[in-house]
Amino acid sequence: MVETVEAADDDLAGALESLFLEEWAARHQPFQETHEVLGDLRGRYGLALVTNGHPAAQRRKTEAAGLMPFFEAVVVSGDIGSAKPDPALFRRALDALGAAPGEAVMVGDTLERDIAGARNAGIRSILVQRDPKSSNQPSRAGPTPGATVNDLTELAIHLE
Repeated sequence: MVETVEAADDDLAGALESLFLEEWAARHQPFQETHEVLGDLRGRYGLALVTNGHPAAQRRKTEAAGLMPFFEAVVVSGDIGSAKPDPALFRRALDALGAAPGEAVMVGDTLERDIAGARNAGIRSILVQRDPKSSNQPSRAGPTPGATVNDLTELAIHLE
């Protein structure tokens, strides 16, 4: 049996929300190579982060992981009222970077949201597939990435 509790105290509700967001963010850590690769890419390309979710939660998670300094733009679905794969998010990132779809590459780890969203916006895509046995496999029926990598260190060969 699940018991529900109503919070009549706005201060308590706010404190619980803040605690939840801090704990949630602390548990999301980037992969080992992420900072090094993003640091290298930042020196050569404009970078934008496109993510689905609640704006405060996504920003807190990105800050806790030490990723914010790498991105010129952060586009969060909750800020604009639509979510990946809607091309509106990708267009917002392109606008923020001053880039055209043909000049951009989406690097993501989901076919349904990242790869399909990039395709919907006319952007080339790279799928990061850390587990080749995962169910996240390109197929003839679904979105197909321009390339697939096992980790971020392999991006350089696909971006040149």
